[in-house]
Amino acid sequence: MSDIKAPCPRLGCHLSIGKGLDVTASNAAKIGAETFQVFLRNPRGAGFRVWKDREIQKFKETLNEHGIYPVVAHIPYIVNPASPRDDLYELARRVVTEDLNRCDILEAPYLVLHPGSRGDGSTEEAIDRLISLVNNVLEGSEGKAMLLIETMAGMGKEICSTFDEMKLLWSGINRKDRLGLCFDSCHLFAAGYDVATSDGLSRLLDEIDNKIGIHYLKVVHINDCLRELGSHIDRHAPIGKGQIGVDGIANIMKNPLLQELPFILETPTIEQDLKTLREIRASIYNH
Repeated sequence: MSDIKAPCPRLGCHLSIGKGLDVTASNAAKIGAETFQVFLRNPRGAGFRVWKDREIQKFKETLNEHGIYPVVAHIPYIVNPASPRDDLYELARRVVTEDLNRCDILEAPYLVLHPGSRGDGSTEEAIDRLISLVNNVLEGSEGKAMLLIETMAGMGKEICSTFDEMKLLWSGINRKDRLGLCFDSCHLFAAGYDVATSDGLSRLLDEIDNKIGIHYLKVVHINDCLRELGSHIDRHAPIGKGQIGVDGIANIMKNPLLQELPFILETPTIEQDLKTLREIRASIYNH
């Protein structure tokens, strides 16, 4: 690993691997990303390309040279690991299993998973199905990558938009050494957690600690929120153009519990937003 010491938090964004892993790593270096996130397959399908050894090697060499870490992987959107439909549930189990293995190939420590939707069933039934899937996948896995459950906005029939539901999920999972939490600022704000204020953020972090444990927090998705607090509408906004705002984003970035984690942008205006985040970070350090 390079000796490059980045200020905290490490800043990065979601990147495509459509042109090859080596190109992705070069693009990350080019835009000055200190960490980044990728889909390991088609985000709207289940297909994936088998990587060549040379491509993987070049990917790792470029990241090492520029001190870029960690690589965060994300499960495709079509996956519903709480689905009451057997075919969709089995697809989810297969994709999560394969992508955990593919994380290990890339030495990516984290795989982010949306907890899914309950369909026409109850929330409790959906959480039970998710618990069974996670237990099945992790008990059959010898790898190192951790599965991170992402906080959700509570849009439609989504489960796990509250920490009471997360607590229920956590209580049923056996391999908690391979389990973590991905903190999405937009989703949490839309779910009704006021991450934009110091008090609101402190209350949220206390609740996370009390209900599942703060040590499970591993990655931050740093997104502004287009809609108002508690809207349950998942719409990411460019940094400073949403309801959380620049001050709210700064509040999250300077929190001592969060700033040691990698911060990943998932906005439509990546390069401008990276610049804004760097400016916010510099102002935090200059105070």
